[in-house]
Amino acid sequence: KSITVAYINGITYFYVYKVGCSKFNFSTHTFTSVTLTGLTAANIIGIVAVLGYLIAWTEDFIAWSSLIDPTDFTPSLATGAGGGSVQGAKGNIVTCISHTTGFMVYTNQNAVSAPASGNTRYPFNFREIVASGGIANKDLVTFDALSGNHYAYSTSGMQTISLQAATPVFPELTDFLAGSVFEDFDEASNTFEVTRLTDVMKKRLVLISDRYLVISYGITSYTHALIYDTAHKRWGKFKIPHVAVFEFSL
Repeated sequence: KSITVAYINGITYFYVYKVGCSKFNFSTHTFTSVTLTGLTAANIIGIVAVLGYLIAWTEDFIAWSSLIDPTDFTPSLATGAGGGSVQGAKGNIVTCISHTTGFMVYTNQNAVSAPASGNTRYPFNFREIVASGGIANKDLVTFDALSGNHYAYSTSGMQTISLQAATPVFPELTDFLAGSVFEDFDEASNTFEVTRLTDVMKKRLVLISDRYLVISYGITSYTHALIYDTAHKRWGKFKIPHVAVFEFSL
């Protein structure tokens, strides 16, 4: 199942899709279950930390925690916990990702920005991002540390998403990944192979070292990856069967 991670007040919380929340116990080297008061665990898709709040969401509802206790979601004017539906959302909520001054809500039809309002009763202002597309799963969005925006492969193609607008980028990448032809090179026979697709390619986005945008892709699994160096504005590519690309520091 999909797992989301939120780091808040010195604690890293893990949420397993519609199962429950836990944290790591460094004394016993085990995961300890955490109860998010006021929420039904079987309905929650994921969590994210935003400006001191722990945010949790279902397919049609956003909840934010108390500023005092990030596991307390019981609505209260005293603690600041609350929630509600997302104004401007045109579809089911897929994921929420933190942004420079708030967070973004991604649905399967569009994106909605949620910048901080400064009002503890209504801490976030929801507004639809014009021209934004929807995403199929959370792996199609990644945070761009250089600009503070997000890269997203949406129903409108490859875009950068800010709190104000959605801007198309890399149209040639969109055409390649959205096409019905998969091109590959056979090292054994030194020939090019062309496969006609009956379904869309698998895709996943991640940003490594705040610099390298890696787009994994393949027919039924990730077999290739395109790498974009955001500093030098250059493309690269590797052909290695893999499950995910992630940052690792020695």
